[in-house]
Amino acid sequence: MFKKRSLIIVMCFLIMSTILYGCSKTTIENTPQVTQNKVENTHEPVEEIEIESEPEQELSLEMVTNGDFSLGYKDWYMFTQGASSEFLESDGTALIPVKRTGSVEWAVQPYHDSIQLSNGCTYTLTFDIKATVSRTAKIRIQKNGSPYTGYLEEIIQVNEEFQTFSFTFEMDNPTDPACRMVFNLGKFEDEVLEPHEVEIDNVSLMLDDGIPDSFEINDSDIPSIHINQVGYKSDDRKIVAFADIANSSLEFKVVSSQGEVVFSSNIGEAVEDENSGEIVSIGDFSSVNTPGTYHIEVDGHENSYDFTIANDVYNNAFNAVIKMFYYQRCGCELTEEYAGDFAHGQCHMNKATIYGTDQTLDVSGGWHDAGDFGRYVTPASKAVIDLLLAYESYPDNFTDGIGIPESGNGIPDILDEVKYELEFLLKMQDAQTGGVYHKVTPEVFADTVMPDKTYDPLILSPISAVATGDLAAIMAKAYTIYLDIDKDFAISCLNSSELAWQWLENNPDEHGFENPEEIKTGEYKDYTSKDERLWAAAELYSATGNQKYHEFLKTAEIRTGMGWKKIGMYGVFAYLSVPEDMLDDELYDNMLFALMDEADQLYLNSQSDMYQLSLLGKDYVWGSNMNVANNAMILLIASKYNDNQDYIDVAFEHLNYLMGKNALARSYITGYGTNTVERPHHRVTESVGHVFDGLVIGGPNANLQDPYAQTLLKGRAPAKCYADSEQSFSTNEITIYWNSPVVYLLNYFK
Repeated sequence: MFKKRSLIIVMCFLIMSTILYGCSKTTIENTPQVTQNKVENTHEPVEEIEIESEPEQELSLEMVTNGDFSLGYKDWYMFTQGASSEFLESDGTALIPVKRTGSVEWAVQPYHDSIQLSNGCTYTLTFDIKATVSRTAKIRIQKNGSPYTGYLEEIIQVNEEFQTFSFTFEMDNPTDPACRMVFNLGKFEDEVLEPHEVEIDNVSLMLDDGIPDSFEINDSDIPSIHINQVGYKSDDRKIVAFADIANSSLEFKVVSSQGEVVFSSNIGEAVEDENSGEIVSIGDFSSVNTPGTYHIEVDGHENSYDFTIANDVYNNAFNAVIKMFYYQRCGCELTEEYAGDFAHGQCHMNKATIYGTDQTLDVSGGWHDAGDFGRYVTPASKAVIDLLLAYESYPDNFTDGIGIPESGNGIPDILDEVKYELEFLLKMQDAQTGGVYHKVTPEVFADTVMPDKTYDPLILSPISAVATGDLAAIMAKAYTIYLDIDKDFAISCLNSSELAWQWLENNPDEHGFENPEEIKTGEYKDYTSKDERLWAAAELYSATGNQKYHEFLKTAEIRTGMGWKKIGMYGVFAYLSVPEDMLDDELYDNMLFALMDEADQLYLNSQSDMYQLSLLGKDYVWGSNMNVANNAMILLIASKYNDNQDYIDVAFEHLNYLMGKNALARSYITGYGTNTVERPHHRVTESVGHVFDGLVIGGPNANLQDPYAQTLLKGRAPAKCYADSEQSFSTNEITIYWNSPVVYLLNYFK
């Protein structure tokens, strides 16, 4: 039990520790709910630090910012579910009109994020609250993510006069650096309330007793030697990065598992690397090609993680990143035979209601998009095209035995898996008009449970031009791939594609998509459908040779991009693959220029990055690892047209980055590498308690778009803005369309 200390002792202790929260009883690395990433070490002995030169800092024991609402609603937010509420302008208080209470107590929920609670510390929460009716409410301080563990939970009775409530509690859960405080103002039991207003003021959460943990990340445990932790084929180019080893006279050694030094050389010249915030040098050990297990040593530094040299070194990872799609299947039972611990029953089999109507539609099947259980047409289309392009490039690499129910049927498993998704996408099309519903989800995200334990009603969001354009493109491509495998299915895909194009022709002014007001799930907002139309026309022309699609392409704006939003580069790929006698020379040259111009820029970017990555600082965004893999795809496809080995070498460094040769020495593919991700934001993983192999993680996000990241990662270099925590959904989620381009990379390099 944490020994109580007086507040005076606490303050003295903190001041003597230079008020950096640097000393604590329970360190952040020892708590299961907190990230284990680290922060840069100054390497200066403590006794050499001149305390007098440090700027004086004011000690704050207050955990809530803007609790008196003197700054309006800064740092406060509103969540609603089947209810109606918003913040109103007021004079220094929070004024909340509750028009409908919904059906659950959290249906109206003003909240405050990024509250830091340390295990063993005692806190006092106070606030003032009143309402224009007498009603029940609940105050909670909780984990910011399922299962929303409550650290403090109190039911209160509110009336028409301001009351001051005060609650003291000890944090007896593991330290949480990014809690959420909520006021639940929704439906309580049999309470029936007319529309009313709730007013809140003077919210304060004070540290009373105890020594708070450090909420800084410590980089000191990251090894200085960064390599691909999975390994290399014998003939691969092999580059190692040395972080903050600024001594080119030092020697690095490649050492076998038997302790034999098989190669040695001086490390390269050290250069400041802006994206990682490190001084980085590199070494080349490409001449080491004998199969085996190795590590790299530099005197005075921790050894690198082990890696393997073998010509089949990527085979298991390749199969795992493909099988990920099976684990994401919706609408069917996943049995223990194929899914092991991640088995579950059928899910989301109920018909979905078309938004704004009482009509329902069977849209069962497909893949869950990400860590949630939504199914979305636009990102699914990006995932499908990556997988089909991978198969089309090197079909012989794909087997019929990765361990899914269709294995052994004589068809490569990747095509069985893609067909499972295509059959769902066909259901998302309105049979009369050809338009495609943008997505199918409940009103809000599901709790952290297995998918067969979710029962919320499903809603089909409205038809969108972007979803319709994507479906037209992907079904045309599917026609060309499946024609010799399953002719009837291929023809149904082409019919669907042409019907979708007809909708696009009939709706030339329809553009993007925004969520209907009631729906709070992933929006996949888009503002234009020009790139989707370009891609659709290119795929349809490639599939059919119909000149109407060619004529459209000749007048269309050539657009690039390979995400779910900007997706025009797939149209470029499609047109460049058309038989020569079908091409328009000017259009071909313009398409090729668009590809080569982008590839040249990516290559140029990579030359200013010591990890040879093509990302600029601004490119470390939500899902940055998709950008890594997409850019590598562009370089590889461009190399087909100019036979540029430099493009291929840089693309390979992108794969190395994903497998651990990065600023955090972290493999972003679960199960592959020594230091890989363990706690992704993924409901199935969180429900089971451990992760399956083959998930590609979103990766560093310098925009810090979740409270956990905002609390722990502020001020870090872009390439280090990552946290291995289920609470950090903006850095540590997974999606089908982050896995898909990695399938392409592994297919190429295996």
